[in-house]
Amino acid sequence: MANSSSIYSKRVQPFSHSRLLNVSMQSPSQLVPFQSNPFSFTTTSSPHTFPLVKCSTHARCSMLCLIEQLSLTTLINAYCRLGHVDDAWDLFSHMRWTGFAPTQYTLIGLLSCEFLNLSLGAQLQALSIRNGLFDADSFVGTALLGLFGRHGHWDEVFSTFEYMPQKSLVTWNSMMSLLGRNGFVEECKLLFHDLVRTGMSLSEGSFVAVLSGLVYFEEDLEYGEQIHGLMVKCRFDYEISALNSLISVYVRCKDMFAVERLFEQVPIQNVVSWNTIMDALVKGGKPMATLELFLSMVSRGLMPTQATFVVVIEFCNCLRIVVFGESVHAKIEAKNLVSWNTLIVGYSNICSSTAILLLQKMLQLGYFLNEFSFSAVLKSSPVSSLHQLHSLIIRTGHKSNEYVLSSLILSYTRNGLINEALSFVKEFENRLPVVASNIIAGIYNKKCQYYDAIKLLSLLEKPDVVSWNIVISAWARSNDYDKVFALFKHMHSTCILPDSYTFMSVLSGCTALCRLDLGSSLHGLVIKTNLGNFDTFLGNVLIDMYGKCGSIDNSMKVFEEIMHKNMITWTTLITALGLNGYAYESVMRFRDMEMMGLKPDALAFRAVLSSCRYGGLVEEAMQIFSQMRANNGMSLEHDHYYIMVDLLAKNGQIREAEKIIASMPFLPNVNIWRSFLEATICNNL
Repeated sequence: MANSSSIYSKRVQPFSHSRLLNVSMQSPSQLVPFQSNPFSFTTTSSPHTFPLVKCSTHARCSMLCLIEQLSLTTLINAYCRLGHVDDAWDLFSHMRWTGFAPTQYTLIGLLSCEFLNLSLGAQLQALSIRNGLFDADSFVGTALLGLFGRHGHWDEVFSTFEYMPQKSLVTWNSMMSLLGRNGFVEECKLLFHDLVRTGMSLSEGSFVAVLSGLVYFEEDLEYGEQIHGLMVKCRFDYEISALNSLISVYVRCKDMFAVERLFEQVPIQNVVSWNTIMDALVKGGKPMATLELFLSMVSRGLMPTQATFVVVIEFCNCLRIVVFGESVHAKIEAKNLVSWNTLIVGYSNICSSTAILLLQKMLQLGYFLNEFSFSAVLKSSPVSSLHQLHSLIIRTGHKSNEYVLSSLILSYTRNGLINEALSFVKEFENRLPVVASNIIAGIYNKKCQYYDAIKLLSLLEKPDVVSWNIVISAWARSNDYDKVFALFKHMHSTCILPDSYTFMSVLSGCTALCRLDLGSSLHGLVIKTNLGNFDTFLGNVLIDMYGKCGSIDNSMKVFEEIMHKNMITWTTLITALGLNGYAYESVMRFRDMEMMGLKPDALAFRAVLSSCRYGGLVEEAMQIFSQMRANNGMSLEHDHYYIMVDLLAKNGQIREAEKIIASMPFLPNVNIWRSFLEATICNNL
C-alpha cells in the first residue's frame, strides 16, 4: 500500500479538499471507529456485535482497501470531468496494476469523458463484459451508448442497446436523445413506441428526448401533436423542460398559432420559454409582437439572459429603435462582462458600428476585455477600425488566444485584406492553431494555391475534420484523385468521421474518373452515416455523379429521396437526363420545376436547352428560348445562343439559325460561327 500512497501524493494536488483522500491516508486504527461504514464493529451495546479490540486485521485491511478503491474512483471521475483523460487513464491503469478491481462507477466516469477515444472505450467495453459489470446493471451500457454516439459509430450504438440485459428508463431516454439529435427521427419514434409498450413509467426526459428529433416536416408536426396529447394524458403538460421542447417543435414546424396558444395556456414559464417564442417571432417577421412579449416578460419579473439580449437587439433593428436596445441594457442593475458582450454580439449580428462604440465604453468604465469581447466586435468591424483593434489585442495579450486569432484573420479576410490575413503564417512564432490554420488554408484554396494549403495543414499535430476536408479538396482541385482516395481511406482508418463536405470532394473524384463502383460504395457510407436525405448539396453531388457515370436510375432515386430540393437539384437532374439521352423527360422535369414555383435561372435554361440539343427537340427548344426572351429579368448569354444555333443548324433549319444570330444583342463568338458554318457546308448551302 505504500506505493499507492506515494502515487496519491503526486496526483491529488488539484483535489486537496477531497475528504476521501484524507481518509485513505489514515491508519487502520483510525479507520475503524467510522460508524457509517457497513464493516464497522464498534457497537458494544448488542451481544451480537464484536468489541472494537476484537476486530480482525483482515476486516480492517478490507475496509482500507475499500476506501482506497473509492478514492481512486473519485479521482478518476474528477480528472474525467476536467477533461484530463490521459491522467484519468494513467490512474485507472495504476488502479488495476495494484490489484483493485474497477467498479461500474469507475467505468462510467471514464466512458462519460468527452475526450476518451474509441480505442480506449472499446477496451473498457471488453473489460466490463469480462468482469460482468455490463450485465450487472444498466449503468455501463448506458455510458457506452454515449461513447459510441459521440464518435458516430451507430452500428455499435444499436448493437449495444440491443444486447443490454438490463435497460433502465435512463437508458431508453439516452438512446432516444442520441437518435433524435443525430437525425434518426423514425428510429427515435419507433423506440419511443417500444418504451411505451414496455409499460415502464415515462419521465419528463422521455418526452424531451423524443421531441428533440422532430424537425420541420408536416409529419413531424402531426407526430408532435400526438406527443402533446400523451403529455397531457400522463400529466407532464406542466413540466417546464418538456413544455419548452414542445414549444421548440412547434417553432421549427412554423406552427406559430400552436406556439402562441400553448404559451398562453401554460401557467408555468421560464426564461427559456420566453426566449424561444421571441426568437421565433422575430425570425418570422413579427418584431412588434416580439417587443410586446419582451415587455410582458420584464413586467413579470423574469431576468433576461444572453439569448434574450440578442433577440432584443434583433427586433430593435427591425423596428429601427436601436436606442431601445441600449436602454434595455442600461436598466440591468447587475451589469457584468457577460451582459456587455451579449449586447456587442447583438449589434455585431446586424453589422452595426455601435459594437465598436460599446467596446470603447467598456474600456472607459474599466472592464477587462476577454476573448469573447474581441471576437464579437471583430465580426462587424470595418477596415478603419480593424488595425486599431489588432493593436489593442496585442496590447492586452490576447493575440495568442486561438478564438481571438481566428476572429482576427476572418475579419481581415471579410474586409478584403487577404495579404494581411496570410501574413499571420510568417508572423506567428509557433505553428498556428488548428482553426486559424484552417482559415488560412481555405484562403489558399480559393486562390488556387493548393500546395501552400497542404503544406500549412501538414504541420498540424491533431488536424480536425475541417483540416482533412481542406486537404482533400485541395488535391481534388489539383486533379490528383489518387491522393484524394488515399487520404479519405486514411481518414476513415483513424476514426475521424467524414462529413458532407468530405463526401462531396471525394465524389467529385469519382465523377471525374467515372468510378461508378467507388461512388456507389461512398453512397452506401453516406446512407450509413445518415447524411443523404438531410443534406441537399450532398444529394446534388450524388445526382451529378450517377448521371455522368451513366446510372440515371440511381440519379432519379437520389432526387426523389432529397427532402429539400433547390434550383441546383432540379438543374442537376435535368442535365443528367439530357446526358443519358432522356431529352423529353428532361423537358418534363423542367416543366415540373416551374409548376413547383421555382423560377428557372440561366443555368437551368442552359441545362434544358442542352438536353433538347442532345435529343433534337427543336420545337420544345424554340418554346423555351422564346420564354427566356419574354422574361425581362433573364439575361441571355453566348452559351444560350450557341446551343440554339447549333440545334437549328444541325437539324437543317439554317434560316432560323441565321435569324437568331441576327437578333443577338452582342457579336457572335467563334463557337457560334463555327457551328453555323459547319452546318451550311454539310447542307451544301
